[in-house]
Formats: sequence, structure tokens, C-alpha cells
Amino acid sequence: MSTRRITAIWYRGLQRGEFFNIERGSGLVVGGGGSLYIEIPKSLVGPTLRFFAYQAPQLGDGGFDIAAIPTGSNDGVAYPINVQVKAGGRMRITNQNRQAASGRRHPAWSRQAGFPEAPNGVRNRDEAAQHLPEGGVRIFVAKVNDGTFIAGFTKGTVPSNIPLDSPLRPLWMNSGVGGVISDLDMPVGGGI
Repeated sequence: MSTRRITAIWYRGLQRGEFFNIERGSGLVVGGGGSLYIEIPKSLVGPTLRFFAYQAPQLGDGGFDIAAIPTGSNDGVAYPINVQVKAGGRMRITNQNRQAASGRRHPAWSRQAGFPEAPNGVRNRDEAAQHLPEGGVRIFVAKVNDGTFIAGFTKGTVPSNIPLDSPLRPLWMNSGVGGVISDLDMPVGGGI
């Protein structure tokens, strides 16, 4: 029996405004705006599509779903993460607002998993930011050598037990919007 190994990790650092929008209640933004998703900026679209081995979907189609097992899962159940095209060459992870009826936030990014949560009545991104840990939050999806995916997040700053030369350090750093860490060969559950 072969050992399950993580071969690559896609990650995205949450911005303060995104955190507010995925945490806020409905009806707080008047006149448009107030996205309920996590954006994949244009600079990250190509690496995202390559990571998930998808061709670029077209604006208006359903995009694609990735089934990902939450980190630390004992039952191995995978839940969907829907990725769609957005205008301007961008993409988005849809329906991530915690309080929306249409919300489909992945369980790996929930309060039960330890993901930060703003109060239900949070009114703006500055209020929401008070509930983000020092060092921020990064969501990630890890690719496993058996073809499965694992979803999770990191928060805060780089832990002292992560070596300076570790390829995982970007998962705790607030530089850039995100990326892909390639050419990994680490056991599932080995440090993330």
C-alpha cells in the first residue's frame, strides 16, 4: 500500500474586504458590490487552472467543482469548492458568505475548523479585520498523489517550527495574493 503524499499546494491570502464580505450579513451593501466570494485575481488564474488541471471556463458557464477533504477529517468525505469565471480575466470561489442562504463555504474554512469568524452584525471591513489574527489568513487546497484534494487554512505568522528553507513558509506569509507551491513530496498531515 502506498503512502498518500502531498505533491502541490494552491493558496490564496484573504484580504480584509474579502473577509468582511464572506462574513457579513445580507443587506449590508446597498447599490451593488459586496461580493460573497473569494476572488482569484488575474495573476493567479493561470496557475489555478494548471493546478486543478482545468481548461479556462467561459464567462457565464457553471465553472467547475473541486471535491476536497477538510484537513484533519476522520471520515474522508470530500465537499465541493465551486470555481467560476469573473469579468476582467479573473475567477472566484463562489458562495463563500457564511450567512447567505446560498452559501456553500467549505467545512475546512468554518468556525468548527477554527477559521476566524466576525460577529453576525459586522458593518464594514475595518470592524471585520479586528477578528483576523495578526499575520492574516490563507486558504489552501493541497493536491495528493492519489488524485484527491485536501482543503484547509493557515492563520497568523510563520510558526517557529517551520524551517527557514521550508517550501511551506508562503502559507503563513502575507506577501502577494497567493500562488502554487509545486514539487512537494510530503506525507498527508505532515505540517499543514
